[in-house]
Amino acid sequence: MKFAIFILLLCCISTPVLACEPTAAEYAQELKASRELEEQFALRVAKEADFIAIGRAVNVSDVDESTGYYYRVHFDVERVLKGEHRKTTSALKNKIETRPVDEIIEEIYVCGQPVEPRIDDADAVKTYKYLFYIKNDILLRASTYPEAPFPMSPQEEIDLLIREEHLASY
Repeated sequence: MKFAIFILLLCCISTPVLACEPTAAEYAQELKASRELEEQFALRVAKEADFIAIGRAVNVSDVDESTGYYYRVHFDVERVLKGEHRKTTSALKNKIETRPVDEIIEEIYVCGQPVEPRIDDADAVKTYKYLFYIKNDILLRASTYPEAPFPMSPQEEIDLLIREEHLASY
C-alpha cells in the first residue's frame, strides 16, 4: 500500500515538471520547422528511391533478423509514380537498432523542437493506404492516406453551425 501511494505521489509531482506546454507561437514555429524538415526529407528520399507508388499494405510478415530488419510489408500497388510497373511489391521495414541505448534516447522528442524524419522510421500497417518509397528492397518512407475525413477545423465548425442555423452569422 505504501508503495502504491509513493508511486501516485511521484506521478503527481513529476507530471508538471515533465509537462510540455509550449505557447501557441512556439507550437506554430515547431509545426513550421517540422513541415520544412518533412518537405526536405520527402524530396531527398524521392531522389534516392527507385520505386514510388500508391498502394495498400496487405500483409506484414516477420523476416529473419539476419536481414537487419524485423518485418517485410507487402503492398497491392494502385499506381506507380516512379519505377517499373507492377501489381504488387514488398519491402523490408523496422531496421534492427544496433546503437547504444543512450544514443537512441537522445533522439526522443524534445518539447518545442521539430522531429527530423529518418528513413529507419518508415512504417506501414496492414490494411492502410500509402504513398510509399522503396530503394533496394527497403521501405524509405510511407505517408498514410486518410481513411476518413479529418476532425473539423474551427472554421468548418462555424460553417456547419451557420448552415444548420445554430448561428445567425459569423
